[in-house]
Amino acid sequence: MKRHIAVISAIIFPLIILCSACAQSFVPSVLPTKETTSPTPDPTPANLDNTATPAPEPYSYDEEEFMDYYDTALTAISDGSVPATATPVDPKETGFAIIPLGAETYGIDAFAILPILSRKLSEEEMLQLAYAMGGISFEQLVSPLYSWIGSEDQGIVYRPYQWEERITNYKLEILYRYDGLRPLKPLVNSAENGGPIYVDVDRPKSGGAVRYWIYPTATMTEEQLLQIIEVQFFVPQEYYQPLAAQLQYDKVEEVVQKLVLDYGIANTAPDMCYPSYWSGRYSKSPIGRRDYWSAKLHFDEGHDYNIYFNADDGSFISWFRCPVGYYAENEPSDFSLEITDNNVVLHTDEEINEAAVSFVSEELLKDGITISETSVNANEFHTLGGGGGLVIKGEGKNVSVTLSTGDIYQVSIMKNDLSIQSLSKY
Repeated sequence: MKRHIAVISAIIFPLIILCSACAQSFVPSVLPTKETTSPTPDPTPANLDNTATPAPEPYSYDEEEFMDYYDTALTAISDGSVPATATPVDPKETGFAIIPLGAETYGIDAFAILPILSRKLSEEEMLQLAYAMGGISFEQLVSPLYSWIGSEDQGIVYRPYQWEERITNYKLEILYRYDGLRPLKPLVNSAENGGPIYVDVDRPKSGGAVRYWIYPTATMTEEQLLQIIEVQFFVPQEYYQPLAAQLQYDKVEEVVQKLVLDYGIANTAPDMCYPSYWSGRYSKSPIGRRDYWSAKLHFDEGHDYNIYFNADDGSFISWFRCPVGYYAENEPSDFSLEITDNNVVLHTDEEINEAAVSFVSEELLKDGITISETSVNANEFHTLGGGGGLVIKGEGKNVSVTLSTGDIYQVSIMKNDLSIQSLSKY
């Protein structure tokens, strides 16, 4: 079986991610408001003040200040103080909440939602925090194991899917989308139920709301995974099912097999194929209004792949090489997302360009087509996003290859072994 290895560093089309954060893009961001006019104050001496009031300084999170503030609250709790009011369990009103969980089911007793990047907590909130979190240390408190603070690098799940959950979810999602499979009961969003729960939170710097998920530590059942899928697929079916004139689900596997052969992935059909339809028709961005199919491909030998193609005619968009066995039923014993070997000499731009030309010549040039121009991007990449949360660590460069037909391809090549990590068509 032939294998080539490389980034979808520039798949420039917005994916419709079916979660609450994306739902905001489907409604107007500004609602009409009624104009009001404030009464004009009486210009009497009592209302006149020539002393300028200094504008309040903008809030800025200071970790040391917050640590001292928290330590003060811990001391107060140890001295017998208790909060005067009930601790909020939903951040909807103030952005602050403590989610009660249970260590036996979730690994921790409580999880804190802290709006500390956007405002200072009150003294009462600090007492509630110190009391409800059981006096854990500051270092524990601000770690992702115990709190959400909304930093840009913090994920939207408390723990990722286990291997078995991830593979099972691919299968269930297909059945949900195209065969009408549904959970027996809707998800009960309460830790008392012992299943997956979620909370809607803010990410202050990017200004968006996201849905944060907390899963039980035990492997989730198919019913629980279906409940999650149903919550995530909260939009009408037209968002995730093709139009009548577009490529239908029952024809996808046939198209995938042809693309696998035509675009240098392999010379045999994949052993497993998990397709998904995505609609860009409702995107506010004009460049995102393209409907497409994606498919996760597993090969018993060699690397697995993600492939993307147009929903209208099945034409190729891009592919991304995943680690060996990434979509296998069972996790390989030596599985790794690290593909860079630091003990080898990294190849030059000239060698990278030659590798791109060799790949394109072997896999894409047919019927007299030739290469017109190539260009190696000056910037290196160090992490590669393959879609669906997959992030590969590796150092490489992108090469633009223009064919005599006018078609332009981007080939992403690893510097350590000149393997092809991704291929994109523009």
